[in-house]
Amino acid sequence: MTTKERNDLIERYLPLANKLASLKKKNLPKYVSLDDVKSAAYYGLVDAATKFNPEKYCFFGPYAKLRIMGEINDYLREICRECSRYGTSLDFCNEKGISLLETIEIENVDDGKEFLEDVSKNLIGVDKTVFSLYYGENMSLKEIGIVIGVSESRTSQILKKSKEIVKEYIISLAA
Repeated sequence: MTTKERNDLIERYLPLANKLASLKKKNLPKYVSLDDVKSAAYYGLVDAATKFNPEKYCFFGPYAKLRIMGEINDYLREICRECSRYGTSLDFCNEKGISLLETIEIENVDDGKEFLEDVSKNLIGVDKTVFSLYYGENMSLKEIGIVIGVSESRTSQILKKSKEIVKEYIISLAA
């Protein structure tokens, strides 16, 4: 992809980045600046346009949406980390700031039961077991490895594979 094609994609999808940032801001506390959320969205859009491979992905829109939301959520997680370092609790981190379908990281397990059941049906065997124990039971990789009889590093590899399958499922929903 040429620089001009990349820049054209960025220009064409800038309204999407603005829309996603504005929608996300509606569920955030007042002290989180819309400009900061938009800035994260723009970074995600540029990153998506830079890394987009038309041979691998059919459409840029769903790909860009995932990259933009991922960048916004990374920004929000960083805010959460900073506040927790200074002893401040942010309820929005578990409630609204980080959406299950946008990040695949389940931070509030009670809210994620339906999500786990839905995406787990796309996994089989040990992949499903590792994914469910890690996210549903909050077990560490080492504990899961002991349960299924493999090393911690092998458990990590299985979890990574499971997350890729789940990502593909979510991408198919976004398309």
